[in-house]
Amino acid sequence: MVNDFISRSSFYLTTLSIKFIPIPDSDLIDLLGRLPSLQHLTVVDSNITSPRPITSLLVQSLHAIPRTSSVTVFSVLVKRLQSLSLTSCSDGGFCDQDFVDMVSSRWFLDGYRSPSDPMNSNGGMACLRSVVMRFTKRVVDEEVYRPLKYLEQEGMRVVVVGQSS
Repeated sequence: MVNDFISRSSFYLTTLSIKFIPIPDSDLIDLLGRLPSLQHLTVVDSNITSPRPITSLLVQSLHAIPRTSSVTVFSVLVKRLQSLSLTSCSDGGFCDQDFVDMVSSRWFLDGYRSPSDPMNSNGGMACLRSVVMRFTKRVVDEEVYRPLKYLEQEGMRVVVVGQSS
C-alpha cells in the first residue's frame, strides 16, 4: 500500500522514521529503494516480537558498494543518506562487522573526493555524517566497533550503545 502511494506520487521524502512497526526487512529495503531523496533514516524495532526490520540483510543493503550475485547487480540504496539511527532489541542474528563495514563504506572526507571518482557521478553519494546504533538487549563488543572511533575522530558523529552502556 505504501509502495503504491510512493509510486503514484512525485514527492521528495528526506526524513523517514519507522518506530515500533513490525515490518519485514525485505519490505523496508523495497521501500528504501523507492526513496532516493532520503537523507535521514531512523528505525526502532524495540518491543517488536516479529518481524523485525533491523537485520544484517538491511545493513548489507545500505552498503555503499553495490553487491553482486551471479545474475543481479544491486544498486546503492539511499545514496543521499547523511544520518542513520537504529535501535534494535535483537539479541542475535545481527552481524556487527557488517554494520561497521557499511558505515565505513559511506564515509569519505570531502577533501578526498575527486570529480573522476565513480561514487560522485550521477548526482553523487552523500557522506554519512551521523550514525547511532542502540542495542536494548545486548552488550556491545567494543573491539568490533573500534574502527568507527577513527571515523569519529575524522568528523563523523558515532554513537554505539548497548544494554550495559
